[in-house]
Formats: sequence, C-alpha cells, structure tokens
Amino acid sequence: MKLTERQTERLALFAVGATNDDIADRLCISPYTVKTHLYKIFKKINVPNRVQAALWAAKNL
Repeated sequence: MKLTERQTERLALFAVGATNDDIADRLCISPYTVKTHLYKIFKKINVPNRVQAALWAAKNL
C-alpha cells in the first residue's frame, strides 16, 4: 500500500529523530493525533515498532 503525502511527511519527520511532541508542534496537531497517525502508518507499511519504521523510511523515502 502506498503512503499518502501527509503520512510520508509525518514518517520523514519521525525518521530523522523527531519525537511525537516535536511532530505535533511542527504540524500544529496534538501528540495523541501524531501517535494515532504513526500507528496507522506502521500498519500500512507492516512494521511492529518505531525502530523498524525508521529503517523502512531510510530505505523507501
């Protein structure tokens, strides 16, 4: 499945070390919303955790 532009943006921020709070501040959304979005991204790219998501992003973004 392909990530949306917004999902790619969030994953790219996450992959360079931004915390949920950092992403929330930058995008003017709540940290809970960031957590929900990242969970959906993890499901979409079929990874179990943040480390695997960062590795996936490094290879695919």
